[in-house]
This record gives sequence, structure tokens and C-alpha cells, in this order.
Amino acid sequence: VVTSIGKAHEVIQQLVELQERFVAQVHAVKKEIPAAPQEDLSLRERVAALIGPEFSSIVSLGNKKERADFVKSLRDHAIENIVTDAVPSEEAAALQKRVAAITDDLYRDYLRSQVLDRGVRIDGRRPDEIRKITCEVGVLPRAHGSAIFTRGETQSLGIATLGATRGDEQIIDQMMKEGRKRFMLHYNFPPYSVGEVRRIGSPSRRSIGHGYLAEGAITAVLPPEEEFPYIIRIVSEILESNGSSSMATVCSASLSLMDAGVPIRKPVAGIAMGMIEDEASGKRVILTDILGDEDHCGDMDFKVAGTRDGVTAFQLDVKVGGINREIMREALARAREARLKILDVMTQTLPAPRDHLSPYAPMLDTIQIPVEKIGLVIGPGGKMIRQIIEETGAEIDIEDDGTVRLAGTDHEAVRAAKERIKALTAELEVGTIFKTTVTRTVDFGAFVEMPNGSEGLVHVSNLASGFVDNVRDIVKPGDEITVEVIGEDKMGRPDLRRLEKEGERSQPRGEEHRGRRDSSHRGRGKNNHREEKPAANIKVGDIIEGTVENITDYGAFVELAPGITGLVHISALSDAYVRRVEDVVKPGDKITVEVLDIDERGRYKLRRIAPESENHKEQQIPERKPEHTHKSERAPEREKPHQSHSFEDRW
Repeated sequence: VVTSIGKAHEVIQQLVELQERFVAQVHAVKKEIPAAPQEDLSLRERVAALIGPEFSSIVSLGNKKERADFVKSLRDHAIENIVTDAVPSEEAAALQKRVAAITDDLYRDYLRSQVLDRGVRIDGRRPDEIRKITCEVGVLPRAHGSAIFTRGETQSLGIATLGATRGDEQIIDQMMKEGRKRFMLHYNFPPYSVGEVRRIGSPSRRSIGHGYLAEGAITAVLPPEEEFPYIIRIVSEILESNGSSSMATVCSASLSLMDAGVPIRKPVAGIAMGMIEDEASGKRVILTDILGDEDHCGDMDFKVAGTRDGVTAFQLDVKVGGINREIMREALARAREARLKILDVMTQTLPAPRDHLSPYAPMLDTIQIPVEKIGLVIGPGGKMIRQIIEETGAEIDIEDDGTVRLAGTDHEAVRAAKERIKALTAELEVGTIFKTTVTRTVDFGAFVEMPNGSEGLVHVSNLASGFVDNVRDIVKPGDEITVEVIGEDKMGRPDLRRLEKEGERSQPRGEEHRGRRDSSHRGRGKNNHREEKPAANIKVGDIIEGTVENITDYGAFVELAPGITGLVHISALSDAYVRRVEDVVKPGDKITVEVLDIDERGRYKLRRIAPESENHKEQQIPERKPEHTHKSERAPEREKPHQSHSFEDRW
């Protein structure tokens, strides 16, 4: 650490040199500050003679309040004896302020001289001595984790709370930074912690800074989100303060996390180091675990936090011109000695994080699902995820990468939600056969209940081996049928086929390209039970003369070869707009078609090639002028209304 700071200081010196050259070029004139009025030496001598000898008894006083009351009594005594009735009233107030300031200066000089000359601190400790430390954990029965850390007259109550969903994270929405925080540490410094009574308002800059310092010290030992996905919030309530409450916060936060069962890598402790230096003689003393008065009257406040192995955070404030590497090295070495002693006390109280969470903490589990299955879990308009939440009582968060976070008040709720989602996203292998119930019917097929609770579609072409004119002639809502998984569509949804006989199965996957799909449409005419014929060698681009077997509102089915049928969609029957299929073709008509596409399931997409005579007639039709056509009389656009279903859906 010292070496790193030294290298940074070398670079800073170069920056300072650049700044000095810039100032020299600007020729800036410094603003003159009036010198402070010369102190009345005779007044200082009078005050020192009056109360100076009394300061020696301050070391015997036991606590901060007694020392503060003692100094106040000396101040009042000096004012009472110096500001007498002989002093004019217009000078009395100013004289009282000067006497009070001199008293405080004498106290500061006494505190510093005792350390420099005798090595004794204001509370009687040696320079490297730590105040008495006590630790307690589990002090709040309903909190997820709690601890009280006391060092002398500084006491922090750490409270750890675990959250489970993204709603518990802190949203960062700043000008230069956006995101979320899964770990937060908040520091509260109420007035009563220093014996004062005042209004409690929003956090001060000091409180925010102390919380941020402690947060950084703890962040280094937190488990990664993959191992412990909970949201963590710690609140440090300072119950009593006499120096280094931020480092007490680090200790109480570490203990409260361990009490909550958070698997932190190592406990963290913190200590505040100070320094008293006489610039004239060059003498200095490093102080360990400084008091509030030592911070106020001293020359350095160096907060250091870390584990047994190293430093996780530090903050340095100095009141002198600066410190050198030797001072930094000595302060860090002393801080490590103190930190290890504090960690010994903490680990005696709680050696390691608890192996279980609080019974009041939310249960949390995660599951990873394929990104393409996210929509399936959410459902249309959020229907499916709301249903799972209502039925199980668990909270569910889904990340964009497919991470599903499940939270609940008990293990059973989380387990039930997890099983539902696993079932929803389970991959049904081709060939899987199961019994199911028809939930609803539509013109293009029947929806059935899947094993995972969702709905699957048996397309009209897969309901029976023959042509199906009306889905409701085959199945009705509530019917129990047996279906087989024969593939999946482009969105990953299972493609189902109704099995008409017990023990029936589809052909192997490699043979179904033409055989199964062609046979599913055989007999779309007079004979619904004709024998299956082998597929012809038909390719995309072939021009074939076929026979119209059947017509529907969305197109015409054309027999290309015995047992092989393709669809000419209404939009492909003519280059002109077609209102009704029967206006162009009828069952039994011989027409010429072009094979436009053969999909992965062996279905033929066709286009009718109109005769030359028909094309000639279309060219003779005069163009109708828009201004002579009433809006309601205009023919609908090409894609309306018959082309509302795609070739995939209509087939």
C-alpha cells in the first residue's frame, strides 16, 4: 500500500509542477487576508495562571462527559474571575469569548504535551493501547442479522436485512452513472449519540461519507452474486460516539452479516489512527484508536479497515502540511496490530458466518431457462407468470439472460414455483406421447393442456388422417385425446398430432418430410380413405398440372400427384384481387401451378399460373379513377380480409 501511494505521489508532484508553471504565466495576485489580531499575552498568562494547574487532574476522569464538564467548569471559573463588574458592559461579551478560546487552547496544549513529553493520553492510555472492546450478536430477534460492537464510548448497532427480488435493489440514476446496487450500507448518527437534542433530518454529508467508507470496506469480502444472490442492506445506528464511529460501523456490519448467515470470505475490522507532531522539534507520536478530542486536537485522522490478510479500505485526513512514507508505513503497521486484536475479540464472539439464514429471511432460489423460453414463462400479457405468483405465493423476477429469481416467505412456495417453471420450460422430445384434455377449439385446430400447464396446438391438419372441414366434428372442449410430439415450430413451441388409435405412432423423423405431411391431406375430395401413395420427385420451381381437390375460404388444395397435395393460397390464385376462391377455381378443375416452397415439414406452397386468355382479359380492364369511386365501394386491399392468416397457420 505504501509503495503504491508513493508512486501515485510521484505523479502528483509532476501535476503540481504543471500547475505552478501555469500560475506563474497567469501572474495571479493573491488576495490579502487581514492578519488575525494579536492575542493579548497578558490575558493568556492570567488565564493560564488561574486554571493551568487544574488540567493535571483531567486524566483521572473516567469518561467523555466528565472531561467535557470539567473543561467547562474551568472555562466558567476563568470567565467569572476575569470578566468582572469592573469590565465595561460593551467589552464583556468579547472578553468572555477570548477567555473561552484561551481555555480551549490551553486544554489542547495540555493534551498534546502529555502525549509528546510523557507518552500519556488524556484518558490515561498508552499511545498504542486500544480501548476495551465488547461484541454481541443476535440482539434483535426479528432482524435477519444484528450485532452490537462497543469500543470504549463508541458503540454501533449493525442491522443486516436480506432482500430477494430486483425491487429490493437500489436504483442508481445519476447524471454520470446508472444501474443497480445489490449491497448497501447506511450510517445513521442521531443527536443522542453525543448527548444532544436536535431535529433529526436527512443524512448529512458526513453520514453519507462514513457509510460509503464502511461500504467499501465490506464490499471486498462479500460473496459473488452467483453464490449468494440475495440483496443485502446494512444499517449502522450509532448509539454512542467518542471517536471513530465509522470504524465501529465496519466491525458491527461484519458481525451482523455473519449473524445473518451471509458467507463473507473473512471478517473485517477497522481502527482509527492519529498523530501528534511538534513541527519545531520534529517529534511525533502515532496514536492508536483515537478519541474524539484526540481527533480534534491532533494532526491526523487515519481510518484503516481490513481483514487479517490485508487492507480493504482507508481514509486519511491531515491538518499539517502532509505526511511522509515513514509516517504512513508506521501508521499502517500499528493499524494492523490493532486490527488483529479487534478481530480476535470478534471471532471469539462469532468465529464464522452461521450455516443457515434467519427463519425470517426470505427464501431465495434461482433457475436458468433458455432465453427463447422467457415469453413462455411470462405468457400473453403476463398471464402465466401472474398465475404462478398467485397460486404459489412466490415472487418471480426474470432477467434478460434467462436467470429466474424466485423468492418467498417459505421454502414450499419457492419450490412449487420452481417446479412450475421447470415444467413450463421442459423440452418435450419428438415422439413423446401423452394423454391430454382439449381446452378450446378454433377454426385452425384444437388447443390442449400440456404437461407443464400451458396450452399446445393440434393443427387442423393433424387432427385426423383425412380432410377435416370442421374442427368441432372431431374434438370438443373437455374431450380427452392422445397426442404425440412430432416437432416444434419456429418459436420453439411443440408441434402436436392427435393419435386416432391406441399405440399409433408417426413415422421416424427422417421419413416424415413428405410421407407424413402428404398423407395428412390425402383424400381432400370425394374419397377420404384412399390408400397412401409414395411421394413423387417434386422440387421447388417445378411447373405441374394438377387437379383442385377442395377449396376453402383461404385457398385451394391441389393434387399434384397421387396422394400428394399442395395449397394455393388465395393471394396466389391470380395477379388480380380475388374476393372468393370459387370465383377462380372449383373442385375438379385442372390448373397449372408452380411449386414455390417445400417447408421443413414437407408441405407444398403453390402458385397458380393463369392462362394467357385470363391475363389478356385482366389487361383489358380499364383503370378506375379514384375520384369517381366512393370510399365504401372500393375493393379492399390485396391483403384483406382473406390473408389474415399466414400459409403456416392456414395449413
